[in-house]
Parts: sequence; C-alpha cells; structure tokens
Amino acid sequence: MEKINLLTDERIKFGELCFDINQFELPKQFHVDFAKTREVKKYEEINGEKKRTDITDKVVLSAYDAKLVETLSKVGQSHEQIKSHEITIESNLDVIEALIAEDYSGLVKLTGLKAKPKWVSGNNASYRAVQLVADKIEKVG
Repeated sequence: MEKINLLTDERIKFGELCFDINQFELPKQFHVDFAKTREVKKYEEINGEKKRTDITDKVVLSAYDAKLVETLSKVGQSHEQIKSHEITIESNLDVIEALIAEDYSGLVKLTGLKAKPKWVSGNNASYRAVQLVADKIEKVG
C-alpha cells in the first residue's frame, strides 16, 4: 500500500484509503446467493462525455455470515431476515461470472479483504459507512 504524506499531499481521496482490517470482526466464510449479485459497469470518456460500456468493472455481493446461516437453517428460519454484508469484488471477475452462470448459492471464502470508507448518498451525503472489498473469491466445498 502506498503511503500518503500528510504534509505535502494537498488532496487526499478518502474513498481510496483503507482501514486496518484487523480491527473488524469478520466471518471466515460467507454464504452468497450469486443470483442476487449486482454488476457495476465501466465508464469511458468519449468526446467529453462518460459513456457506460458492457465491461464489468466490479461486482457487489450480498454476503451473510456462514455460521449464522447454518444456525438459522437448523431451526427452519431463512437467512434473508438478517443483515447482509455488502462486499465488492474488483478482480478475479471470471470466477464470479462462472458462479453467476451456475446460480451458485452457498459458501465462499474471500481473500485479500480490505475495509474502505463507503459513500452514503442522501440528504447528508458523505463517507459514513465501511465497505468490504475483496481481491479473490473461492467456492468452498
């Protein structure tokens, strides 16, 4: 990770900063339904205008704590009633496309996790949440 010099850097892009991931409690495995993923497309500038392309830039997943999902299913409850973690995957997108194609719903392991500031839109739009970003995703089992 590149260090930022607070004395000389005039503009710091807060959205690109990373928090120490060790200060967060995170599950080792997540349960993800790949039928509910959201693809974010790349934009390129053409004649001074930003145009959306068909190229996937990143994928946003709704992930649940795998242990919590297992516990709920044992008592006959759905995991849809609990809060999910929104996780952004910015690389290794071919693996995600394969999981989406097979409508996989199950356990995954995420590696290279980073915690970044998350922009929250609305009346008081600002960075006021944390987003998880992963480099790599692997199917478990």
